[in-house]
Amino acid sequence: MAPLTSALVTALGWVGGAVLLFGYAQTSRGRWAADGHAFQACSIFGSVSLGLAAAVGGVWPSAALNVAWTAIGVAVLTRRARRAAGAERRRRQRGEASSGRPATTSRSQPSRKANAAA
Repeated sequence: MAPLTSALVTALGWVGGAVLLFGYAQTSRGRWAADGHAFQACSIFGSVSLGLAAAVGGVWPSAALNVAWTAIGVAVLTRRARRAAGAERRRRQRGEASSGRPATTSRSQPSRKANAAA
């Protein structure tokens, strides 16, 4: 591998490690939810970066661990997206607005202009 490519992969590994640690710290301090988008995005980016650096360096146990870590993050985000889509579908079937409140029409509630005039 060319020295420049090797240096870039190494730098990517270091950045990935820093991002992974940052996400872990935010979650451990209670600032982010463990199944939240921010933490999972950090985990995915960090594990892909570290996994790539490990694979290039021939450190296969670490590369395999990072593949598993990436798969877990993708699975969590996929499950969240499916849950959100299902909840939205159920709300629409019940005739509710996205906010979870019943959908209203202009006839069921007076307009703001009507309220201002009263």
